[in-house]
Amino acid sequence: MGYKCTVIFVSLNPKKVYFYIPMQVTEVKNRKHFPIRTYQKGTLNLYLFIEDHSIQAAIFNDGNTSLHEICSLDFAPEKKNISQTIDELGYFLSEFGILKHRFNHVSVQVLNRLFTLVPQAYSDPNLKGLLEFNTGVKDIKTVQTNLVNNSVYFTYTYDLELLAFIEKTFSAAKIDHIGAGSIDLFLNLPYFKNSDVFLNFHESCIELIIKSKNDLLFYNIFKYDTNEDVLYFLLFTIEQFQLNKETLRLQIAGNKKTNDELFDLIKKYIRNVNFVSSKALDKPVDELPNHFYFSILNKHLCEF
Repeated sequence: MGYKCTVIFVSLNPKKVYFYIPMQVTEVKNRKHFPIRTYQKGTLNLYLFIEDHSIQAAIFNDGNTSLHEICSLDFAPEKKNISQTIDELGYFLSEFGILKHRFNHVSVQVLNRLFTLVPQAYSDPNLKGLLEFNTGVKDIKTVQTNLVNNSVYFTYTYDLELLAFIEKTFSAAKIDHIGAGSIDLFLNLPYFKNSDVFLNFHESCIELIIKSKNDLLFYNIFKYDTNEDVLYFLLFTIEQFQLNKETLRLQIAGNKKTNDELFDLIKKYIRNVNFVSSKALDKPVDELPNHFYFSILNKHLCEF
């Protein structure tokens, strides 16, 4: 069953009002809303994350010192085109009343497989050509690049229809691929200083990152259906880099509870397993572990 809604989008320019009527929104599987603290007067900062069938948002005060609320919707994992993704985003913004707020800064993270990594020392000026070659996608229209840790070009693209929709809804919104932020956080946050592997869970896939001291060794995204899939990707990648499972330090983030049987499986093979603690959650929230919503709660620490 789908959901139909009419949404009035108001841009940050008070003279412009955008009307958008979604066609059809696929079934909502999970709805989560965590009010953290009441709003005060003034502008706010919005952090959005969009993947295949999940959207998340976190709203901070303008200085990112106070978290006001977190909300998320997971949709049925049906095959989607970009129009359906835009419909879901419109429904999400309406469902949680996000557009009633005034935002000074809007950051949007997208997750897709249309990316490539190029070491700065060996970069080719034709990053568009490299991206097309490595993704197998021809005639890419837009290319964006983030220099991560002054060593790696994270090069990616996203759908122009989605970009246009976001720019109409939020003037001057900043759009990045989630991978650039995840790598930057893993390499630079003091919390990860003594870590070797980072496993970040999303609704449709996992991010897996490996570093040695402050050097990036590996980054990739893997879709999974079962716990055994995750275990396979993790152990196979660790084996390729000849890491010692007895001594390596694994950090885990994402919306999966610590008592999930997957983590019992992982701990059978890896001794040092820890769950990331987000400092953005500065007050206890029922049913919200500190390692949940890692990407949207920490994006402000790695703005490019």
